[in-house]
Amino acid sequence: MASQNNPRGDEAVRISIALSVVGDLFVLMRLYARFFMVTKPGFEDLCLAVAMGFATAFTVLMKVQADNGLGMHQWDMTEGDPLQPLKARYIPFLFSVLCYYFALAFVKATFLFQYHRIFAVAEPRMRGIIYLVGAFVFLYSLMTVLVTVFLCVPVEKFWRPGVPGVCLNRMAVWCTSAALNIATDFVIILLPMPTLKQLRLPKYQKRAIILVFAVGGLTCAVSIARLQSLVKVAGSNDITYENAGTATWSAGELNMALICASMPGLRPVLAQLRHGLLGVSTHSNT
Repeated sequence: MASQNNPRGDEAVRISIALSVVGDLFVLMRLYARFFMVTKPGFEDLCLAVAMGFATAFTVLMKVQADNGLGMHQWDMTEGDPLQPLKARYIPFLFSVLCYYFALAFVKATFLFQYHRIFAVAEPRMRGIIYLVGAFVFLYSLMTVLVTVFLCVPVEKFWRPGVPGVCLNRMAVWCTSAALNIATDFVIILLPMPTLKQLRLPKYQKRAIILVFAVGGLTCAVSIARLQSLVKVAGSNDITYENAGTATWSAGELNMALICASMPGLRPVLAQLRHGLLGVSTHSNT
């Protein structure tokens, strides 16, 4: 399968790798700041590191899927046994979807732990809301993982339709999961807004907060675009071809989420870079 020409799949992999490099760079800068500059890492940093690991695994599995036909028309793929290639495509697809869900869950946990550290002491009511949202995210993520794994019972029925069993409606499952993900994204982004409005902050901090919310809004927009492509995939008879677009949107969503979650902790690194650049500029002028 890997020897066949697959420009659509290769393009999806290249885009995913580029996005992963940028997303991982932001996460690593934040972790460097938290562990080695501020030296006060928290649970949110651990969650973000785990999310980066799952997002990177998602990119690796995209390459495996491309080698097994992601991005190709189903009728263009040369196959001997028609069932074994279906299994070879389904297994990496399943694990990539699980990595996607786990990465998003840990990104959401990053935000919630961060909110708890910043706001919970001064705003006791905020603490309860954070716990409530966190419980919903945990239960929704657990439900999504279980439904994904057991979309067909037995699992083998997914690639062997003749096996006795039952499969859930994939469009209903995928679209419901995506809609819940978008809804929780909006809730988490807007959660600190009432508290932030009451704070008197310097202009540079306000600008930084606006930038974080702008990136968060862009992440939600990418999630909505992914949902639209997901509807197209779920109703398609050429899933391997159509799913390349959805996989690319998924990679964009994951890495935009990583960037957004990393931004609040980047100030020490950015300050160090700014001072370093100013120092170099001053030295060159003298």
